[in-house]
Amino acid sequence: PNNMNGNDGISAQIDTDLLANAEAEINAIDENFRRGYGLTANKVKKIVANIGYYNETLTDNIRQIFNSFKSRQLNNGNAMNGYSGIFDPRSVLRDDYKYFIRQNSKGNGKGFSKFNLNLFIDCSGSYSGNVKATNTILKSLETIEKENPMFSFSVCGMNDENFQLPKEKRYIEAEGGTNLTPKIVDLYRNNQRGDAVNYNIVLFDGQTDNGRRFDTFNNNNVSIISDASNAKAINEYAPKAKAILLDWYAIQEKSYADRLYDNILNILKTAFI
Repeated sequence: PNNMNGNDGISAQIDTDLLANAEAEINAIDENFRRGYGLTANKVKKIVANIGYYNETLTDNIRQIFNSFKSRQLNNGNAMNGYSGIFDPRSVLRDDYKYFIRQNSKGNGKGFSKFNLNLFIDCSGSYSGNVKATNTILKSLETIEKENPMFSFSVCGMNDENFQLPKEKRYIEAEGGTNLTPKIVDLYRNNQRGDAVNYNIVLFDGQTDNGRRFDTFNNNNVSIISDASNAKAINEYAPKAKAILLDWYAIQEKSYADRLYDNILNILKTAFI
């Protein structure tokens, strides 16, 4: 993958495509008006806000993981769209992200038909500088999901409220404070698929209220990327999760969105390569 640090990160990369995409989008909006489709000002605002969300390079980095997996499956005579990994909670603390083991040649262990990635993302106002880059990542995942039946993902937002983003609108906006509400328990449970290997990434860029609710994420199949202000609560209430705690200096080196992308790549590589 490309270097995602500092000014060479996701935000800088997607900006290179912004002007070219913008002209086409604006022309399409004007034509829609001329044809009498009657787009409201709010719809126009949302279309413009989505400009630049897709980036081919970011998508290709993920696509290569799945293409490699499908090539191996074909070479091994297996069904191309099947995933046969099983979750190994004993290795969750290893730094090399070796979280998964595959069925051996005798077929021992329970196989799964899908890999499901659940993202719980801070949508508070302080995350506004990461919104465009994060939505670009989500757009890449959406593209990969359409191309690969063995992969699915969900997105939940967390600010003053905790909420599920609908499948057709999995992009975030930043506003409000940072909170874990009682609803997070059901959101977490409802997104664990019974027919899949599930992995969960939780991201907070600031200190959350009700830190005791980190116990919702106290599982081996969870990584928590968080501002270091949540360290005490995470260590106390979610000791089984893999904690990636970041201070101010770490964020200057690499943004939250960059770290989210890196972790997604690492987890998918472990699952499929």
